[in-house]
Amino acid sequence: MRGVIRTILVALAALSLPLVAVRADEPPAPTPYFTGGDSGIGIPKRIHYRAPTYPAAVKSRRLESKITLQLTIDAAGKVEDVDVLACSVKRSYEGPTHEYDQFCDAFERAAKNAAAEWRYEPSLLDGKPVSVYYTVRVDFTQ
Repeated sequence: MRGVIRTILVALAALSLPLVAVRADEPPAPTPYFTGGDSGIGIPKRIHYRAPTYPAAVKSRRLESKITLQLTIDAAGKVEDVDVLACSVKRSYEGPTHEYDQFCDAFERAAKNAAAEWRYEPSLLDGKPVSVYYTVRVDFTQ
């Protein structure tokens, strides 16, 4: 049996696969809750806001954008992660309609940078602060 274990360890070392030790006494990180509905967790209240900056790279194109973000807000109210769920871009004046989705990256970056600085009152479940997912929309207009 020792020979088999030694062979496996040598094979793993040869393949340069890292061995990861997991401590049994550490509980897994809590999964964030979704707000609203039957969860009993209300809509998070924002207490610090920085407005997104309209991207300079697309300013002369006179575009509007709507970005839908999913924030992960930790138990202290800090935005831990920002994911883009949707982006739409259009001209901000009457004119030919074209697809402007190639400009989504600039708007998404600006929205994510601003949202990362927002702060919220901690969300409570049974009187205890919990981390939550929260969906917001950011609008860019000129």
